[in-house]
Amino acid sequence: MSLSIDATTTAIVTLPEVLRQANVPADADGRQLAELDMMREAAQEVVEGIVGPVLWRTVTDTVQAYGGLAVLGTRPVVSITSVTDSNSTAVTFTTTGTAGVLTGLGRWLSGRNLTVSYVAGRTSCPTAIRLATLIIAVHLWQTQLGNTPAAGALPVEQPLDGTQIIAGYAIPNRAIELLAPYRLPAGIA
Repeated sequence: MSLSIDATTTAIVTLPEVLRQANVPADADGRQLAELDMMREAAQEVVEGIVGPVLWRTVTDTVQAYGGLAVLGTRPVVSITSVTDSNSTAVTFTTTGTAGVLTGLGRWLSGRNLTVSYVAGRTSCPTAIRLATLIIAVHLWQTQLGNTPAAGALPVEQPLDGTQIIAGYAIPNRAIELLAPYRLPAGIA
């Protein structure tokens, strides 16, 4: 289920959602809950590193205007708070939605630095991003358990030669595939 995001939203997924995904009872010991919550936060950071900000954050960038355009450094963009030139003069502009491109800037601004304050993030978080966050959080938690027989241990894959292998990667392929349609182009944060 897609999640509506606003200025009060503090998480892509909640600890109870991670507990359900990991098949851990809500009354688990405090140490285990703290570890899972840390994995949830880490997974959220990883996901936002791939798809850009999901949760809202205020950003102030200095960008250069070229040919009536300026491109913001953090995308997607929820709203623009202010745009001023190097003389602290307010600048008139239009935007192209969440892409973080200011258009309609006067050609006289070309080559000049603009200070832009804006809110980066999304207004909704697609289900695929939420599921990828859950998968990564649980995977990070399970990999630290090793090959112990305890409940919640990482499932062991059996290759054809019968030796046991345990996944040693931080982001499972299924999470990467879920995030692929939302991935930012290289070099954009």
